[in-house]
Amino acid sequence: QQAPPRTEVAKQVNMFSHLHQFRREVSLTSHLSFQSDGIHPAILKLGLQYAEGLICGSNSRCIAMLSAFKQVFRDYSTPPQKDLSRDLELKMKPYISFLSQCRPLSVSMGNAIKHVKLRISTIPPDMPEDRAKDELCDVIDAYLRENIILADQAISMTYAQKKIKDGDVILTYACSSIVLRVLKDAHDSGKKIRVIVVDGRDRKS
Repeated sequence: QQAPPRTEVAKQVNMFSHLHQFRREVSLTSHLSFQSDGIHPAILKLGLQYAEGLICGSNSRCIAMLSAFKQVFRDYSTPPQKDLSRDLELKMKPYISFLSQCRPLSVSMGNAIKHVKLRISTIPPDMPEDRAKDELCDVIDAYLRENIILADQAISMTYAQKKIKDGDVILTYACSSIVLRVLKDAHDSGKKIRVIVVDGRDRKS
């Protein structure tokens, strides 16, 4: 299954030339077919949400991806005469490729994928399927907690408490969940700050 291609803008903004810039077009879902032997429905849904801009932000996209992976693992059944670890690794490759076609992967998504693939590769051949799937879901939950939730808390405390001073004027581009958290924590701590948001208009305007 291939994601519908998007058209690059004719005139790119030089300041953001390092980012992908696409024209806003009709819905990307209109030309997709849904086949039982193709991409898992959870991955299809997620990829289209990425492409349409319905899930934005590095952390939000990573969390949604890992949640979709958990659904894939729950629905997975090892084919006869197949090894769970090797077969699941092969099945994950087109899923990840599809998501990347819909929107380029963020750094946090790439790191999460490497972590999950490593754990899949280390599943013992004699481990019962249900236990293996439960352990993979636990791996994802632990990764979310340690590398996103707790990491965000640590970053926010560092910048909100040590870097931002009373009276600071902060310039930020668009919206980031961690930046928003840092600003809220700084405000909640009693610091008086001004924030200038560049290109912060509504996504659909």
